[in-house]
Amino acid sequence: QIETVKEVNNGVHFVPGNHDWDESGQDGLNAVLRQQKILNEKLGESSFLPKNGCFGPEFVIINDTTEAMILDSEKIINFSLFGQSGDCKIKSLDELSSSIKEELRIRSNKRIIYLSHHPVASSGFHFRKDQNTPQDFYSTNYQSYIKFLQDTFKENPPLICIGGHDHHLEFLKGDGICKNYLVSGSGSNIRDVFVSEKAIFQTARSGFIKLIFKRDNSISVEFLTDKTKNTNNIVYS
Repeated sequence: QIETVKEVNNGVHFVPGNHDWDESGQDGLNAVLRQQKILNEKLGESSFLPKNGCFGPEFVIINDTTEAMILDSEKIINFSLFGQSGDCKIKSLDELSSSIKEELRIRSNKRIIYLSHHPVASSGFHFRKDQNTPQDFYSTNYQSYIKFLQDTFKENPPLICIGGHDHHLEFLKGDGICKNYLVSGSGSNIRDVFVSEKAIFQTARSGFIKLIFKRDNSISVEFLTDKTKNTNNIVYS
């Protein structure tokens, strides 16, 4: 993954998930800090966000009208394991929610793109009702994360929420939490995606999603898959 993005001049940010936190294991914080150190050495400071095993929020300026907001969703979902870990200013979910609300209030004239490992909506494996680990949508942990976002984003919902975790590509209609949902988790693994009435586009192919921010302030989205191993193909735009 590092080699893939090395030629990008700036703006490369890795976002941690459950695998980075030692598969939600006891060595989670140390694993995240080790990864941060390696990425910062290879790609420069701020290539791993949020920093230092903290919740965030971290904001990245995309253009004059748009900013990305990054949270460590694994730390929220497994708060009982990781919530107090690390040298972080914010130690509770109430403090985190208040901080995010204030930052979004300050940026109420901006378009916000929310980035996290765990998607807010998906039609993939982790969103099946028969899956019930903390990493699955219908678990108590994951539902608490969704409720946290509902309460936190109520006044200023992001324009787009982007996640990975499920191994497919998908564009879903928004709701009260976010106005649009993107799932981009098939960079290395593929799993089936299930038909959803909310889906604008979905595919179980290896690939990635590209957002294009245009000078007229419009945003377009492209779904690219690697069907020939050598040529990326736009399958939806």
